[in-house]
Amino acid sequence: MEGRDEQAVTNFKGFLRIESITHQGPKGSYHQAIAFLKKLLDDEIGLTITEREYVAGKPVLIATWAGEEPSLPSLLLNSHYDVVPAVQR
Repeated sequence: MEGRDEQAVTNFKGFLRIESITHQGPKGSYHQAIAFLKKLLDDEIGLTITEREYVAGKPVLIATWAGEEPSLPSLLLNSHYDVVPAVQR
């Protein structure tokens, strides 16, 4: 289990290195985050990946982990990675 914990920490640290301040990061930061997560979720974990772009330049990643019993209810986890800096007055 220790190896998996170390890998999880390494993955988390790698994701945190992506510039994520809304409207201040490099133009490709959304796409960098998507590329990072696609590699992790598809290549390493084996989830089904779908990418959509409802707003230009702001991709949405949908990762599906199919269960073994389709009659059971689904679970949706929703998140975002960017941060909005506080404005000091």
